[in-house]
Amino acid sequence: RTSPNLVSGREFAPHIGQLLQEKHLGVLTSVMSLLNGLASQHTADYENLISHVVHVLSVLVMKKQCAREYLYYGTPSPWLQIKL
Repeated sequence: RTSPNLVSGREFAPHIGQLLQEKHLGVLTSVMSLLNGLASQHTADYENLISHVVHVLSVLVMKKQCAREYLYYGTPSPWLQIKL
């Protein structure tokens, strides 16, 4: 955040896209924190990742698929849902 030009979104976005396909919710939560920070500086560079983010959200909300340890009072990974 202090050096927004340090990371080029055009070069970095494909790597973030690959990480968004990860099944482990801990990894996805971390990736979303990173993506939120990067996209706040260069929004247009990360627009192509919207479909990945929507897919992750649909798996959690619509299908309610997540590991038992990520359920919080019957809600699948609410911390990740907020970041999405």
